[in-house]
Amino acid sequence: MREQEVDYGPSAFLNVTTRYLRGIHDDAAGMAHPDRLERRTKAMARYGGLIPDGQLAKARAAEAPLAARINAIYEQFDVILMPGPSGSPFRVGEMQDRGALWALNASVLRVPWYGVWNAIGQPAASVPSGFDELGAPTAVQLGGRPGDEVTLLRLAAQIEAARPWAPHRPPPAAPAVVPA
Repeated sequence: MREQEVDYGPSAFLNVTTRYLRGIHDDAAGMAHPDRLERRTKAMARYGGLIPDGQLAKARAAEAPLAARINAIYEQFDVILMPGPSGSPFRVGEMQDRGALWALNASVLRVPWYGVWNAIGQPAASVPSGFDELGAPTAVQLGGRPGDEVTLLRLAAQIEAARPWAPHRPPPAAPAVVPA
């Protein structure tokens, strides 16, 4: 095992954001009652509606080259180990009065690599790896070669065996709400 940066390229995150917001727009437009969506979701759907069809097509066409760029790392490695969520989970209601862009930016900062792996459609797994000082679970993300879910599942089982998490319960004195 050694450190090696994954080459995401200059447009990976723009590609993901384009597809994410346009997907919210398209899903909301197809709902029976889009008026029942939360205010923040409606705002994200509006932002997604600003993305022209041509830009969406360009983002989708860039998926294969993006995957090829990322997959170059598998010439040297079988699996990629990446950070999982950065920081503790959001407190219940923490984003209640926040706008769509604030929530999007805050979420991306907590799970920076997850969206790219969703966009390229390759196996990835968020695997519990321990607990923070408040007793909240922490995780790592594994990224695998196309179609190689088996390797990720085997490695996840090894991580769980080395760092069991299921029987863990936060101490009774742990706060019910995780501080910011």
